[in-house]
Amino acid sequence: MKKLSDLSPPASIKLGAFHTMLAVLALFVSGHSANAQVRQDKASMPTGAYIGFGVGATGFKLKKEDFNAIGATTRSFDERDTGFKVFGGYRLNENLAIEGQYTRLGKAEIRYSAAGGLSGTEKYRASSLSVAAVGSVPVTTDLSLFAKAGPSYNSAKSSFSNAALGMASSGNKLGLLVGVGASYKLTDSVSARVEFENFSRVGEAAKGGRSSVTMVSAGLAYQF
Repeated sequence: MKKLSDLSPPASIKLGAFHTMLAVLALFVSGHSANAQVRQDKASMPTGAYIGFGVGATGFKLKKEDFNAIGATTRSFDERDTGFKVFGGYRLNENLAIEGQYTRLGKAEIRYSAAGGLSGTEKYRASSLSVAAVGSVPVTTDLSLFAKAGPSYNSAKSSFSNAALGMASSGNKLGLLVGVGASYKLTDSVSARVEFENFSRVGEAAKGGRSSVTMVSAGLAYQF
């Protein structure tokens, strides 16, 4: 009668099974590492140049003391409009980019009434040319949050529908652009962006009036 030990597999078979298990484990680990690297590569933002555009709602905060038409007895303000922007930049790494932007901030309207039935509207249009540093933080493989800040050269032009109330004028001022937003990758090259931006120091007191302007926008960016 054979002993129980005689029924055990030979040592060579045991060694072969052990090697097979090691090989399977090595394949599993290497495959997991490769998948992790792919996920990491997808999460990384590509460096290089990009361009884009955005459209959104603007809100003016006019310095009311700067807006007084000749002989006006009453006035009312409409400080909401629609603006748009085009931008381009260069991403230095995953977390930092330099971005230039031109923004048409739309217009505010001031309606005046004066003695003798005289009335009219002043239109206050604003635009901005800016450069900003943009800091980004990836949240998922496709979603990232960002904040930006930089100098902006802001222009304002004022015109009247009735020349008896005032004359057209314009003023320029160096201000500050700050903003926050989110970017979502739609494809390897195209991303959707939503942003809130604040443009300070728009216009001059004696040349059309002063204001600050905010903009909430949505747009697209294309990475080359």
